[in-house]
Amino acid sequence: MEIPALPGNTPISVATEIELNFPGGMSESETVARNNYFRVEDECRSLVKNVQYTDAEPKCREAAELSLKLPIEAVLERSSAISTLANVIFLQRRFAESLPYYSRALELDEGYRKPDDADLATDYENVGRAYGATGNLELADASYAVAVSTFRAAIKNLPSMSDNYSRRLQRALNGYAQIKDAEGQAEAASALRQQATEVGP
Repeated sequence: MEIPALPGNTPISVATEIELNFPGGMSESETVARNNYFRVEDECRSLVKNVQYTDAEPKCREAAELSLKLPIEAVLERSSAISTLANVIFLQRRFAESLPYYSRALELDEGYRKPDDADLATDYENVGRAYGATGNLELADASYAVAVSTFRAAIKNLPSMSDNYSRRLQRALNGYAQIKDAEGQAEAASALRQQATEVGP
């Protein structure tokens, strides 16, 4: 590039080279890691979408492992990959095995997402569902309670997403009602189902 110089107060053009390092740029190794991760993650999600859970598991497990090689700030990619793996395991009815993965995804998101984030609410719902499926009703109840309150906060904070978040809240309320039924709290279960009908988008 050409920049001005002033020898003897007379401006002249001088050609020079300047090397700029942008902190936001990705290194070659990071680019390779991201490309590998997204390729495998797409294959995982495609198999899940086609209800091929057994075939999806190795790919989803690989995606979760590849997410660990991403930069430390790639929290959402990491939690998403781990949560997807948990879903695949859960949908094969290996409930206890899915729980540590759901819990890890929640732990990652708790340190990154805001407390009124609907995706954080889904993390709590996932953990609650897994606890319920393994018979730990007390922890399932506690997780669903946080999921419901977080969904409500998300709707209040972002009204433009109300339809989407309301559907997800309805699902959480109905799941929570099932836990209350299992706990022998029929009245509380009925109240939750009533709330679900009133939430409608």
